[in-house]
Parts: sequence; structure tokens; C-alpha cells
Amino acid sequence: MKKLLLFIPICLMLSSLQQAKAILKFESQEINFGKIDEGKSINLAFKFKNAGDSILYIKSVRPSCGCTVTQLKKKKYKPGEKGTIPVKFVSNGFGGRRVMKTIGVNSNDDKNPYIRLKIKGLVTLKNFARIEITPSNIDLKKVSIGKQKSKKLIIKNSGNLDLKILEVSHDPDIIPLFSDSLIKPNQSTVLEIIFKPKTKGKFTHFLKIRTNDHRQYYKLVKIEGQVTR
Repeated sequence: MKKLLLFIPICLMLSSLQQAKAILKFESQEINFGKIDEGKSINLAFKFKNAGDSILYIKSVRPSCGCTVTQLKKKKYKPGEKGTIPVKFVSNGFGGRRVMKTIGVNSNDDKNPYIRLKIKGLVTLKNFARIEITPSNIDLKKVSIGKQKSKKLIIKNSGNLDLKILEVSHDPDIIPLFSDSLIKPNQSTVLEIIFKPKTKGKFTHFLKIRTNDHRQYYKLVKIEGQVTR
């Protein structure tokens, strides 16, 4: 009888130990930092709590890229204890883009041993070159073989930095003629397209213009029509 009474509390104690678990609970697993100018950095913090009844161990915190920096000084948290994971985002090279970066957190939470935190927002450009082409599509209608037809495009820089035309890719039947390859802010230049076909039939070509516009490094102009004899 005494052995049985001694056995019962031991079993209860073992059962209690087996049920004790660490639970990593974040106030939010995603932070939207809104807008930030390129070149600036922003400090963020993910707040969490050990919602379990056993010691919580943060094994590792790993950001998805070098633009996101984090350093956790403390890795051991008692039941009910709170903590923060600091995150610093450096916006260099992300101007004009929406970004979404992740931070992986490994812990001894049996149910969720790996949690992915997210930061997102818009990195704005204060200084930029911006290309605008009018028109963006050209219909040459009918063109006879051996003869040439031309159209003029207006390329405008609506940014506040010099727009540089770095490269123009085109079909052999198309000849692009530029008056300027460097366009000052709020200035325009004329691009003349000369088309001299060698084969009969319908055609669709694309003029591919590469610039230093960070929104779109390549701008396409569609050229179409019908070649007759």
C-alpha cells in the first residue's frame, strides 16, 4: 500500500514534466514599415513572449539577406518572460521598389520550431531618371519592299537626374537615329525610326531601349505594319 502511494505522486510529477512546454508567441509576425527614402536605414522590433510553462531557448535568428541585420543578445527566457528581436533594414539599392524580407527564428517550441518573420514596405527614390516615350506603339501601315518609311518618337526625361540611353536593340530592317543619348531633367529628344523591309508580309518588331531608369531598365516600342511589293 505504501509502495502504491509513493508511486502515484512520482507518476504525477513525471506527467507534469512531460507536459511542460515552451511556447514562442509573437505580438505580430509581420511589420509594414511604410515608406523610406533610399539610402536610409530603419530599426524595427518584433516583440514576443514565452507563453509556455518551460524555459524557451531561441536557437538562431537568420535574416534572408545582408540588407537586414539582427542580433539577439539573450537566448533564454523563463515562462511568462518577454523579449524582442531587433531588426535593422538598410535600403541601399532598393530605390523605387516594394520590398519584402524575412527573418527565420528557430526555437525549442515543439509545435512551431521555425517561425518566419516578415518586414515589408516601399523604398522611395528622391533622385532618379525617368523615361517616357510617345508614342509607345507605331503602326507603319503599308510599306513597299525596297522603300523606306520613317516615324519620329519623343523621348522625355521626367526625372531629376540625367537620363542616359545606354543601348538600343533592334531588328536589321530597323534603323534608329538619335539626336541625343543623354537627356537632361525635364528635357526631350527625338528618336527617328527608319524601316526598310526586305521581305513581304505582316511584321511586328520591337525596339528595346536600355536606360538608367531604375523603374524599368528596358523600354519597349512596338513597330508593326504590312510589307507589300
